Amino acid sequence: MNLGCETLLHLNQLPTRPTSYSLPREVRVVGVVALTRLLAQTLEVARAYEFRTTSVAAGLCKPLASLFHRHYQEQIDAISVIADRIERLGGASLGTSAFTESASEFQDGGFELDTNSPIKTLYTAHETISRTARRLAQIVYNAGDVETRFLILERILRLNEFHRWCLSSHIDHS
Repeated sequence: MNLGCETLLHLNQLPTRPTSYSLPREVRVVGVVALTRLLAQTLEVARAYEFRTTSVAAGLCKPLASLFHRHYQEQIDAISVIADRIERLGGASLGTSAFTESASEFQDGGFELDTNSPIKTLYTAHETISRTARRLAQIVYNAGDVETRFLILERILRLNEFHRWCLSSHIDHS
């Protein structure tokens, strides 16, 4: 299991409440750590959509503002699903802020909001989440948590791949 050095330092500090799941504690911890990483990234993308929806709406580009708003709402729904699974595994859904920040793989605790190319920025963020989701799905599967793997692949990966596909038509590929 390779979740990163900073993650391994936090494993013993991770709160795991009693749960009705029959999964061993070690398996639940792997799921909580993986989902916390995805939660941190999804929160950052949702914030970026919220910021972009406001700034694009101010620029009167209604179709793009509508797309950003829809993607924002879907990312918020994903956050709820991830947080719910974390709690069902016995973890604290948002953890400590330091742990959540260290769990994100975006540079400097966040990704750069490129004002010249906000669509490209969001596209790249979705690529990052997709890569992370694929890797973490395999890690939780290897640990024995099939339900968390299913959630990561069917909800998180599928959503981010769809958002990336939607944004790709708005990017100048020349």
